[in-house]
Amino acid sequence: MLGRSTCWRDHPSTVEIQEEPAPPTARIDDRQTRDSLIAHSLVIDLDVQGNATEHLIGTDDPLRPADDGGRAIYRTIMDGDQLQVVPVRPGLDLVPAGPRTQSLADELNRVAGNRTEVIASSFSGLRHAIHTATAGYDIVVIDTPPSEQSHGLLDCMMVVADAVVIPTKISKDDITGAVKLLQRLAALDRLGVDYARPLGAVLVSAPTGASRIEARAEADLALITRHIPLFNSRIRYRPAPISEASRRHQTLQQIYSSLPTDAERLRGLRTRPTNAEHLTLASAAKAVQEHADLFDEIVARFTQDAAA
Repeated sequence: MLGRSTCWRDHPSTVEIQEEPAPPTARIDDRQTRDSLIAHSLVIDLDVQGNATEHLIGTDDPLRPADDGGRAIYRTIMDGDQLQVVPVRPGLDLVPAGPRTQSLADELNRVAGNRTEVIASSFSGLRHAIHTATAGYDIVVIDTPPSEQSHGLLDCMMVVADAVVIPTKISKDDITGAVKLLQRLAALDRLGVDYARPLGAVLVSAPTGASRIEARAEADLALITRHIPLFNSRIRYRPAPISEASRRHQTLQQIYSSLPTDAERLRGLRTRPTNAEHLTLASAAKAVQEHADLFDEIVARFTQDAAA
């Protein structure tokens, strides 16, 4: 999610570090409630870099793209073919990105270069087609490129989505990118088409223990927060659990569940090697909790806005 916008298509719907960390807890009433909200989820990776695809089903070989290399979503959007998905695990499917994603971006850039009435008609047709193709899912997450890349693709996905979450790092360049995304939403408003409502911006890769840096970043974010709110949740810079989850092609929750307790880990260091000696149960628990808090806040804000 770093450095790019994340669109949501939806049908809805504290860790205490002790001697042994307590498991992360949900702010939604309980884990079963959260699971019921995301019983059947789909990730559509439309970033040419394909980071979400590599994380979930990657080949670990940059010269060998995962699955179909982005051909399926190209055919669905450009030719009207049935959407083809890759099962990742129970309850989670993926539409992968790859080399063909760039061709899709080029085609959509051409669409965005047409006359206003042609653009509006094309966008409305695309929104209907994608909503129909994904009607069987509870939540659809679309991972899009950074705001300064592939303007046509980004505009199309803003029209397809119901809501958008804007992640930004604390650098001024990243914040400027978030501002440009809001400007693109304003341009869609002038077209008179339905488009994603911005739920808010979230600080990601925030340094731990850097409250002054965060305060300065929030001051810079005033350009955004005068239009959309900033999420209370923060995603801290925690490279150990993130890199291990990517290496194993697993979620943070799966990484957390697989780790030994600190006492077991210390005993194991004497008897067997491990590929994740840098990763502790405490750091994984914090990472899981931060993402769970953000998810809960996103769902609460989405449902609140939908009811308004």
